[in-house]
Amino acid sequence: MLFVGLVVSCRRPANEPAIDEANDPVIAIINGREVHRSTSETFLRLKEVALEDDLIPAPEKEIFREFVIDQLLAEAAAKAGVEVSDDEIVEHFGSLPKKDDPELRQQLDDIRKLLTVQKFIRQKLVGAPKLEAAEMERYYRDHQGEFVADDRVHVLEILTTTEEEALELRKKLRPRDFRRFKQMARQHSKGLTADRSGDLGVFERGQLPEEFEKVVFGLKPGEISEVFRSEHGYHIFMVEEFIPSHTQAFHEVQHDIYEKMLAQIERVELEKYVEELLARSSVEILDPNLQFDWRQSDAKGEHQETSGQDS
Repeated sequence: MLFVGLVVSCRRPANEPAIDEANDPVIAIINGREVHRSTSETFLRLKEVALEDDLIPAPEKEIFREFVIDQLLAEAAAKAGVEVSDDEIVEHFGSLPKKDDPELRQQLDDIRKLLTVQKFIRQKLVGAPKLEAAEMERYYRDHQGEFVADDRVHVLEILTTTEEEALELRKKLRPRDFRRFKQMARQHSKGLTADRSGDLGVFERGQLPEEFEKVVFGLKPGEISEVFRSEHGYHIFMVEEFIPSHTQAFHEVQHDIYEKMLAQIERVELEKYVEELLARSSVEILDPNLQFDWRQSDAKGEHQETSGQDS
C-alpha cells in the first residue's frame, strides 16, 4: 500500500459559500459526512502531479481507495487531537506561504493537513520505537549498495552584477589561496552566500544547474574558474575540495538508516490500522461511476473489479 500523503479536507470553512449541489454533487458519505465531487477532484489533481513521472498510471479504484483512506486518516487525526504548529511547518518546508494570498492560504492548509496525518501516524500508531545500534549496523551491512556517495565538490563562489567588477576581482585571486577567496567573497560578492564567505556548499553531479556543473566539475581543488555569466550575474567559482565516489561510513548515514527503518515500521503499522479503519467505517458511495470494489487493493496486481454499493 502506498503511504497516504495527500490530504484534502471534506469540511467547508464556516465563511465559505454554500456548495452548488447541481454542479458539485455529493459522491459519497463517509462516517456521516458528505463528500462532494470537487473534493475528490482536488485529490485527483494532486495525485496526478505526485505520479506524473510514473510510466504505468494507477487504476481508478486504487486512486479512489487512497482518497477514502486519506479522508479517514484525516478524521482520525482530528479526533485524536493531533495539531501541527507553524514552527513545525517551517521545520519541514523552510518557510510559511503568505496567508494574504488565497491560493497560498489553501496550500498552507493542505500542508498542515498533510503533516497532521504524518504526525498522527508517527505518534499515535508507532510511538518512538527504540532501534538498537546493532540493528542499524546490521541494516548498514546488508544494504551497503544504498550508501555509495557519488563524486562531490565543495564549491566557493563570488557573484557580481557587472563583468568589469568580476574580471577585476578575478585578477586578484590566486590558486589554492582559499583564505583570500573567502575574504573577497565576504567583501565583494552580491550573492546570498557572501555572509558564509562564499561557501555555496557540497554538490553531486545533477544537483547544480548544467551551466554551473560544467564549470565546477572541470576544476581541480584549489583551481579558480574564469568569469562566466548566468541569469543571476557574473560568477567566479573555486573548488575547495573534491570528494571522490566512496562507500559512506556508518556514522555518516546512521540518521538516514534510522529514518528508513522507522519508515518500514510505520508502513506495516499503517497498513494494519488502515484495514481496521476501513472495516469499522461507514462509507456509502453515491456516484454510479464509482460502483466497484475499491476496498480491495490492486497493489499486488489483482485487477478483479466487482460492482455494487459499498457501505
